[in-house]
Amino acid sequence: MEEPRISIVVPVYNAEDTLDKCVRSILNQTFHGIEIILVDDGSTDRSARMCDAFSGEDARICVLHKENGGLSDARNEGLKRARGEYVLYVDADDFLDPDACRQMLRGAKTGIDLIAGAYRNWNHEESKVVRREPFADGERMNSHDFMLRTLQNCHYTVQAWAYMYRRQFLIRNGLFYRKGWLYEDLDLAPRLFMKASEIMNIDYAFYNHVTRTDSITTSGNSRKKIHDNVGVLAGWKSLTEGVEDRTLQKWMNHELRFSYINMCKDRELTGWWIEGLDFTFALRYSFTIHEKLSTLKHEAISVYSKVFSRGILPEEELKTIIEYQGIYPKEEDAIIS
Repeated sequence: MEEPRISIVVPVYNAEDTLDKCVRSILNQTFHGIEIILVDDGSTDRSARMCDAFSGEDARICVLHKENGGLSDARNEGLKRARGEYVLYVDADDFLDPDACRQMLRGAKTGIDLIAGAYRNWNHEESKVVRREPFADGERMNSHDFMLRTLQNCHYTVQAWAYMYRRQFLIRNGLFYRKGWLYEDLDLAPRLFMKASEIMNIDYAFYNHVTRTDSITTSGNSRKKIHDNVGVLAGWKSLTEGVEDRTLQKWMNHELRFSYINMCKDRELTGWWIEGLDFTFALRYSFTIHEKLSTLKHEAISVYSKVFSRGILPEEELKTIIEYQGIYPKEEDAIIS
C-alpha cells in the first residue's frame, strides 16, 4: 500500500452514538492519501464492533484494540502506529470538514513542524468559527512569535485537534501525552509550541468540535481531577521559569494566573496550591482592573476558608504526590522502539 501523507488518529471509547459521523467525515475527505487509525480504548458498548466493521469497508482504516488507558494512552498508541508524514488527532464525537486534509496540507512546507487551523465550535445546532485573528492565512512564524502573539491576543488554543503535526517532529522531541493524566492538552501544548522550529497558520475551519456537557472540564469534581489539574499547571509554572525572553515570560505568567484562578472556580478550590504561585504573583500578572479584582476575590475567599475551615484547601499529601511524580514524563517513557 502507498505510504499515506496524513495519519488520522481517532481514540474511541464508548462512542457508538457519534462514531459513524466522525469516521464518515474522514472517509469522505477530498484528499485520499490518508490512513485512519481507530484506537479502541477498551470500549464496553458497540464501538469496538463498529471499528472492525469500518476496517472492512476501506483498506485505509487500521484498528487497534487495547485495554482502557485513557485518551492520552490511546493517542500515544495511535502515534506509534502512524506511518504518515503528518498526524491529525480527531476526537470520536467530533468531525472533519470534507476539505480539511487538503486545506491543512497547504501548510506542508519545508521546516514547518506545526500547522494551526481554524475550527468550528458546535453547541447544539449553532456553530461559531474560531480563528487566530493575529495571524494571516499562510503566515509562517517561529515558536516565540506564535506563543507571544497568541497570548497577547487571547487566542492561546491548547486542544490537540486544532493542529496538524509533522510526525517526526513529535517523535524526535518525545512529545507524547502523560498516560493516565487528565487535562492532557493543557499539559502538552506549551512543550509542543516551544519545541517547534516553525509554525504556519491556515485560516480555514477544518475541524468541527461538538461541545459536550459531560466532558472532563465541565462535569463533577474529584481528588484525581484536582491532582491532575494542579499538577499540569505546576508543570506550566516550571516551564515558564526557564523562558529567557522576559516579555514572553510575562505573558506566559499572565496566562498561568488566568488558568489558575479559573481552575479554582471550576474545582471549588481555595488557597494557593503551587509553589511560587501566590497572591503576590497573581496580582503582579493581573493586567486589567477586572483581573486584579478577581485575584483579590480569590485571596479574600482563601483567607476566609482558612480561618473558618471552609472550601477545599491545599493538601500537603497531594502536593507531595505531584512533586514526587515529576512535572513531565521521563525521557525513556517517550521512546518508540
